[in-house]
Amino acid sequence: MADTGFGYPAIVRERTLHHVQESHEAMANSILKQKKQFLYFAYGSCMDDERFKLHRVDGLFMDVFGCGLLHGYSFRFTRKAYEGGHANIVECTSSFGGTVEGKVYRIGQAALTYLHEREGV
Repeated sequence: MADTGFGYPAIVRERTLHHVQESHEAMANSILKQKKQFLYFAYGSCMDDERFKLHRVDGLFMDVFGCGLLHGYSFRFTRKAYEGGHANIVECTSSFGGTVEGKVYRIGQAALTYLHEREGV
């Protein structure tokens, strides 16, 4: 049992938490399927137009909305990979923070599907 801080215990069951997570994922997927356009913040190799051309999806990433800055985060290589490494955006824990520069695309469902497959979502 876990203490809720409200004077009564909470019973946490792994199965219930897993079910809640699956419900949230299903709800997010449902919302994503209903939308026709998205703003996508690309950073690192996802800003590389040549990579899109190589995978023949460059036509899905033609609408550049603008440049983007993500304050309070930093760009870090967090995993080793065949190509050298995979980068992630990591929240800064220091008081001075950080900023990640990126490119913002306006994309549709086909581009979103490509990104999910590429990133293993």
